[in-house]
Amino acid sequence: MNRDASNLRLRVWRRDSPDRYRLVKLVLNIAQARHRAWLAGEPDP
Repeated sequence: MNRDASNLRLRVWRRDSPDRYRLVKLVLNIAQARHRAWLAGEPDP
């Protein structure tokens, strides 16, 4: 069973510095979608 568990490990990629541009873009897109839904009276997406 230990042999099977070693095959299921996830690969982790590490960077020297996080990609802040992509992170900020993701957070702003989520906030914008939630705001549009709130303005339209729809449930939180």
